[in-house]
Amino acid sequence: MTQPAIREIPLTGPGSGPYSITVGPDGALWLTLAGSGGVARLGLDGEVRIHRDDPPGSRPLIIVGGPDGALWYTRSGDDRLGRVTVDGEAGSVALPPGCGPCGLAVGADGALWYAGMNDDTAGRVTAAGR
Repeated sequence: MTQPAIREIPLTGPGSGPYSITVGPDGALWLTLAGSGGVARLGLDGEVRIHRDDPPGSRPLIIVGGPDGALWYTRSGDDRLGRVTVDGEAGSVALPPGCGPCGLAVGADGALWYAGMNDDTAGRVTAAGR
């Protein structure tokens, strides 16, 4: 039996804390950096680009491809949903204080649904940020 080959790619150094990973609309892998804030893009060519538009304590967790072609992710440390396009344009949407968003999915209605782990809620945000 052949041993599987494992290839590890350093992202940003110690403490970055890569947490969640998804495939973006550009075919690259996108990861949240729970330890340092922001997201990383790992291209098909192995190039790593870091998008650090979030505060270090924002604690990004789950990332998904959004209905608008951008990447959306929970920021559990500052109660926001982060958004970044494949071109690096970043923004965020404020959520109710103390909700601690964690889980994230695109619903059948085309909206983003998040699980508020600190206040036992589920919330809905449109791609327009409402």
